[in-house]
Amino acid sequence: TKAFTSKVTKSLLPDIRGAAEKMVASIKRGEKISFIDRFAHPYVTAITDKVSGIEQTLSQEEMDTWLTVLGEVITGTPDKKRLASIEKIIQRQTNKFTKTIAQKKQCPGTDLISELIGAEVDGEKLSDVDLLNAVELIYVGGFHPQVQMLCRAMVQLSNNEGLFKALKASSEKVPAFVDELLRHQTLAPGTIRKTLQEVTFQGVTIPAGATVICLISSANRDPSVFPDPDTFDINRPNVKKHLAFGSGSHLCLGRALAKQQMITGLEAIIKNFDSITCLPIEEIEEHNTWMFRYIPNLSVIFS
Repeated sequence: TKAFTSKVTKSLLPDIRGAAEKMVASIKRGEKISFIDRFAHPYVTAITDKVSGIEQTLSQEEMDTWLTVLGEVITGTPDKKRLASIEKIIQRQTNKFTKTIAQKKQCPGTDLISELIGAEVDGEKLSDVDLLNAVELIYVGGFHPQVQMLCRAMVQLSNNEGLFKALKASSEKVPAFVDELLRHQTLAPGTIRKTLQEVTFQGVTIPAGATVICLISSANRDPSVFPDPDTFDINRPNVKKHLAFGSGSHLCLGRALAKQQMITGLEAIIKNFDSITCLPIEEIEEHNTWMFRYIPNLSVIFS
């Protein structure tokens, strides 16, 4: 689909900028806020709703729970007790998506769902099940990661006053900051692949049909590619060479939109405030699994 190309992302820039400015305008200087509640969640929701054509009604807590379980289902590792406990939320989302798909079939627009309805694979239209799965995947890949990367940006800027001042003085450096953040703070530590044929890698022979866990976070800190990899450095000459969005046939379809959301949101914050204060990095609560890292809550003071 053409819905995630750089050209389409640029056409969404006024909406993205408007959402960021609206969130910033609602925050008072010196006020201690829940960054996820007051900025990241509503900001990303506004953009996701615009792109998908679905008006989201779930609260932040409901959305986080639904996305967590949905991610577990997609990877084949669902927590059955949690799955049963949020059955109503899951059904509500499924009904909403199904209803919206039916409405878009009757009255298509310029949103992503309408694009998918009109798309063909090998000359055939996508089925309703395919469309529903695609929409769910868009939310898993396009919502939670953006919220979390914005949180990590706040932590990084709060703990590096010199970097914040550098970005405020030169906003053109914000894209490089985003790329280095994606490399240094990779959200998805690993992914699973199967070998199609026998292969030898660094002296180890892996047979055909073997399951391989690829550690993306490790690759993003490969010292042979990124010298002094544990140091956060936006001036790296190869700052865009990270694998946060995958590579080759597995390259993330929504990478242009994801980066633009982060860049525009950060530009609005940096432009309107003179400092960011939150807990030191080592004191930030963080939940980690083999497939995703996330910060559940983040208090921030903008001055």
